Amino acid sequence: MYNLEDEIKSQYKTMPESYKRTVSKCIDVKNLMGSEKNIFIIGSGSSHNSSIFLSMLLDLAGIITKPLQASLFNEMIDKSNYRDGLIIAFSQSGESRDVINAAVSARKKDFKIISITNGINNSLSRISDINISYSAGAELAVTATKSFTGSMMAAFGIYSCIIDDIINIDGISGDIINIMEKAFKTNYDYDFKRAVFLGSGLFTVDALEGALKLRETAGIDSEGFPAMEYEHGYMETIDNDTLIVSIGIKPPEKIKKYTSRFIVIDPGLMTGLNDEIMRAITCIIPLQVLALKAALARGIDPDHPQKLSKVVK
Repeated sequence: MYNLEDEIKSQYKTMPESYKRTVSKCIDVKNLMGSEKNIFIIGSGSSHNSSIFLSMLLDLAGIITKPLQASLFNEMIDKSNYRDGLIIAFSQSGESRDVINAAVSARKKDFKIISITNGINNSLSRISDINISYSAGAELAVTATKSFTGSMMAAFGIYSCIIDDIINIDGISGDIINIMEKAFKTNYDYDFKRAVFLGSGLFTVDALEGALKLRETAGIDSEGFPAMEYEHGYMETIDNDTLIVSIGIKPPEKIKKYTSRFIVIDPGLMTGLNDEIMRAITCIIPLQVLALKAALARGIDPDHPQKLSKVVK
């Protein structure tokens, strides 16, 4: 078994624990966020997708935030008049250079820092006012899987704290197992040259992350979009070598004219799971499996992409 497969399959255990670890910091998080008006949420790669997800959840709670790639935040903050704000920084390793540099720049402007990391003892946690470690465990595969869903569960935990609605998360393990088993049993035609992932609302984050997973694991040119945005120009490049992955939605009718390759992903259909936030989080699991299987179909080692390495220190 490849490490990536093992790490995907471990998520029925890691995801509920990540939520529990986050809500254990509720009081600290609410105290630090309560009085801040300028809130930026930053990350790089998959961690930036996590920052978008948390920003969307906080929008639901009536809290306005701005998600940015860490490198862009770092460029912006040095030239701006922002002071005394808050950054929430996602970094699976806690050692991402762009995220560390952004946190240091924010400190110079008297920002407070909440960091969300996989481990506890890392550079980012040491310069933070609060560190939330979702502790999904070490990943041996380069591609982030359980650490990404851990960060999404941490985002859900923060949202739960803000709205004062902590849920009993234990029952989700059975749904995750069902979703995983169905994803591994499902096979597709992997003879496609490019892929487009489409989502709406919270599922847009799945589209972004699904495209990133397929690109970095199987080396396939992939992009993620809000579903309706794809009709504005991007649709011009669709042909029958393009796979369309619709997440939580039906494939747009207009796109069906140009390709016959479609996959629909929705845990609500797989398990009856009806909570929208948990559906958005668990949607990523079939997309991880898709990336794994597409890599294997192409004879690619899914644990070790040729041009990528994992930040661990």
